[in-house]
Amino acid sequence: MSIPKLSLKLKQSHGFTLIEVMIVIVIIAVLGSVAYPSYVQYVRQGNRTDAMGTLAQAAQALERCSINNNSIYTGCEQAAFDSAEGHYRITTATAATTFTVTATAQGAQAQDTECTAFTITNTGAQGSAGSASTAECWNK
Repeated sequence: MSIPKLSLKLKQSHGFTLIEVMIVIVIIAVLGSVAYPSYVQYVRQGNRTDAMGTLAQAAQALERCSINNNSIYTGCEQAAFDSAEGHYRITTATAATTFTVTATAQGAQAQDTECTAFTITNTGAQGSAGSASTAECWNK
């Protein structure tokens, strides 16, 4: 009489265990928490070009107006308006022979504490407000 052989078949697993999935989720969360703030900062820096471009356009409009007024800026003031992409509020201040155009961050861009406002004058002098230097804000 022969003895039957017991065959032990190992059960093959298919898929992932709950622990493996949770480890992947934790890794993704850690990477996201590191990457997202950097992404937001780059977006804010990119939005600064909205202020710079709109300031240049407003300054050119004031220069054109002064040409029609015998080089006098009085009367060339513009009502406050939003920049092209809406990230900044643009205001102008004029005197007889000078002007200053200011772009102040608004909305989500107001959280950019490095460069909260930009200015440009009739001489082309650029300025900024915030924790960063004028050169850093204007990308010099």
